[in-house]
Amino acid sequence: IRPSPSRREVTLSYSTGSDPIAVSSSPTLSTAFSPFSTEDLDNQIDTYADPNDKRYSASDWAHNMLSLPYSTILHEIRGPVGWITAWSTLVSLTYKMCQWNGMQSLAHKMCLGPTPHSLIASSIGLLLVFRTNSAYQRFTEGRKTWEQILNTCRDITRMTS
Repeated sequence: IRPSPSRREVTLSYSTGSDPIAVSSSPTLSTAFSPFSTEDLDNQIDTYADPNDKRYSASDWAHNMLSLPYSTILHEIRGPVGWITAWSTLVSLTYKMCQWNGMQSLAHKMCLGPTPHSLIASSIGLLLVFRTNSAYQRFTEGRKTWEQILNTCRDITRMTS
């Protein structure tokens, strides 16, 4: 079905040389193959971006690795991560020593089995779902509040004009 000529059209062109398909829509847009490289596209997008915006790329890995000792996040979590690593290393070494010294019964008693792991995985999954839902609800509430602020500003502008 071809739309009436008074409507705007979106023309979709394919690189195989097939006939274009006309679809009714509000803006006119041609989506043919673009000869731009990724860098050209990034430069076009960056013309509208904040000039102070510094994005990371994969080529910055050397700088990122060298800046790890100065990371504030790593300084915050190094204590708990260190203690958990030390504890798990101690438990693993104790298990191996029990196996090597012929105390297989004690080593077997140290194993938990699959049930506690599956229960913990289920509870962590539910926790993540609840946290995601609450974050989305906060985002939605903030969006609604911002919409009310914009509507109020528009109303005030209309009243003063």
